[in-house]
Amino acid sequence: MPAPIPQRAPRLKNPIPRIRRQPVRSTSVHEAGYDVATQTLDLRFSGGVYRYDAVPRAIYEALLGAVSPGRFVNDQIRGRFRCHRIG
Repeated sequence: MPAPIPQRAPRLKNPIPRIRRQPVRSTSVHEAGYDVATQTLDLRFSGGVYRYDAVPRAIYEALLGAVSPGRFVNDQIRGRFRCHRIG
């Protein structure tokens, strides 16, 4: 089951510079990027780009290795970390 796109995340007015993202093999998550210095995770879905704050690097690495990245986002990221829509 594909991960639903977060609907109520506020738009971030002045996001930090763009985080380089890489493609993810998923029907719902198209790209993922992570900034180690700020512990910031960017996820691009078909409905936009969302930035998650204070995400441990291990979570990002687990996402990249997940059998189902969409399910991983729903189970381990969505609702657990502060989120802003940035694009």
